[in-house]
Amino acid sequence: MSQMLDLVKRRDRLQTRIDAWRRKAEVYLPLQDEEDTWEDLLGDTVGDQSDTDTDDSHCSEPQITESNAAGLPELSPLYLPSSLSADRWAPEREKELTLRQGQANDALHNLRIGLGQKSLIFRKQVRVANSQQKKTRAWSELNAIESSVRRYAQIYNKARKAMIRLGADTQLLGRYRILKRSELKASTVIATPNGAGQRNAHLAWFWTMDIQRDTENDNWMEECKLSAL
Repeated sequence: MSQMLDLVKRRDRLQTRIDAWRRKAEVYLPLQDEEDTWEDLLGDTVGDQSDTDTDDSHCSEPQITESNAAGLPELSPLYLPSSLSADRWAPEREKELTLRQGQANDALHNLRIGLGQKSLIFRKQVRVANSQQKKTRAWSELNAIESSVRRYAQIYNKARKAMIRLGADTQLLGRYRILKRSELKASTVIATPNGAGQRNAHLAWFWTMDIQRDTENDNWMEECKLSAL
């Protein structure tokens, strides 16, 4: 019962923030036609599942429809240029595209940190655990990190979908590629990039991206980047 009450309170707070956002959006993204409605402009993008790797996608997102979005603020689309079907507000679309790139960068940064932690825990705790208690504790840590990895993968996928709706060109989408489940597994190459038998092993594309914050804060990240080249 307490969990349900907490969920209701969280939804109420989220709905309040969404309502405030929409009031601001109506100022910065004014409707240009008297016959336009926000519902009509959102109609073509609600439930959009484009850019989903259906055979190998890491995260499945709930499909937003008119029926299941009602009363659930977490499934309600925000009034953003990427959420609106009309090709308007060019300056605002350009600004959101820049912000979405930053969002994707942050997600990939945290994704790489999480995968690195998974690999280290697996190698230094799970493999060498000499008791069931230690092994159970190590697996609990791994499961917690895996949940974080899934969350950041979802954030990245949503940011990339928004980029596509905002008209991102081929070059930009070549940098921000589709994220696959097979690329999000812990690998011994991450923890020991120069280890025996790793010469022909390759890391996923996002390990070679130049996200400066990673290489500044994590020494092993630079080794992973070099090993993937």
